Amino acid sequence: MPFINLTDARYHYVTGDRGLGNQAGDGRPLVLLHGFTGSSAGWTELLPHIERPVIAFDLPGHGATDVPPSAERFAMAAVAADLAAS
Repeated sequence: MPFINLTDARYHYVTGDRGLGNQAGDGRPLVLLHGFTGSSAGWTELLPHIERPVIAFDLPGHGATDVPPSAERFAMAAVAADLAAS
């Protein structure tokens, strides 16, 4: 499983090179974020149909991403800062 370590959080993600999406095409990757109680697995059926690079993250405490050490790490501002740093 691919992970990226950001600040004090470890995020799980999937990309097309794992057979879950399409890495072909031009342009920036499309970043997919799931809703509350979801995970990157929710994108599985959609990913092969997207004709550009894709990265689907599991948000903190969801899927294979670690539970953050403090409740403040669940805040969308903290998550956005983490993902922007990646």
